[in-house]
Amino acid sequence: MKKYLYLLLFALLSSIVFQGCFFEVATVGSWHNKTIDQDVRDEISALNNSLFKSIAKGNAKGVKKLMCDASVKTSGSDIDTILKVFSKYNAQSYRVLDEYYVKNLNEVSNVALASNNDNSNDYRLNFVAINKKTYVSVLVTTGLPVNFMILAIYGKYGDSWKLNILRVGDYSVMDQTAPDHYQSAINHFQSTNYIDAVDMIVVASKLADPGGDKFEYLNDNAMSAFYTDVMKEAKSVYKFPFVVDSIKSKPQIFAIGPQVVREGSPVGIFAVIKYKSHIALADTNAIKSENKALQKIIGTLFKGVDKNKPGIIYQAYNKFPTDSTDADHFTIKQVLGYTLTHSY
Repeated sequence: MKKYLYLLLFALLSSIVFQGCFFEVATVGSWHNKTIDQDVRDEISALNNSLFKSIAKGNAKGVKKLMCDASVKTSGSDIDTILKVFSKYNAQSYRVLDEYYVKNLNEVSNVALASNNDNSNDYRLNFVAINKKTYVSVLVTTGLPVNFMILAIYGKYGDSWKLNILRVGDYSVMDQTAPDHYQSAINHFQSTNYIDAVDMIVVASKLADPGGDKFEYLNDNAMSAFYTDVMKEAKSVYKFPFVVDSIKSKPQIFAIGPQVVREGSPVGIFAVIKYKSHIALADTNAIKSENKALQKIIGTLFKGVDKNKPGIIYQAYNKFPTDSTDADHFTIKQVLGYTLTHSY
């Protein structure tokens, strides 16, 4: 009888122990968006609100108050730089793009996450977690011509969440992300609009890593390869400086690229055309007359450059600028009839 009782007791204890083990295993893993416990989401939401307000207002103390001590020591000066740049955006609101809750058995773990939203904007996150419980918030500002991403990675210290990793970077222009502009570049390239293809892939490259070294789009390699292909093709088609022989003063176009105009009307991605004029910049009437002639034929010189954009910014120089130093120039903005369709 005693043997039977011992067996029962052993079985009961084994059941309790193994159930405990199974319970621990079940709580290790990662959860995405709505699968995350709502209480945890609410707790992080309050921190995100404080973080966003501090970044938007340039409040370094507010950001550092949310950070763990180690991050303040190693990244304190970087925070000042981030705030100096992004507080100028005058962001008023943000949305949660994605959020992840990760539980690990060990305090220090390599974490790899993927958005798995099944679209061209899918991305992966890679970082080292230094807590058993980690929360990742991917936040994006709203209502701006250029919106930025806030990648906030929190760790659980006792009963409190602290910010371990913070990355901030440009996310979209006119509500179009790097993969979106990449697709636009492909479309322009296939239509042999090489100038627009260059402009779009350049914009895409500037938006390619909004989450810094912890963030990577799944099609990042494809975008990089296409960047090289577009530049190579454009250089083979157009040789700079490009002398406009059909205009009597023979201006020399030496550079074309994109510029994001954030203020005034219209806003959006303009083409910037830089050229050397033989007319003195002080003779503004003659400069304007020359530019008017250039505007009339620019679409025949560079296919598509006068289409599908809010306008063109012309910059007339009397001497070529250098890579490190700009030169005096006269700026003229040509507003085109293109209507913006994005509700930024």
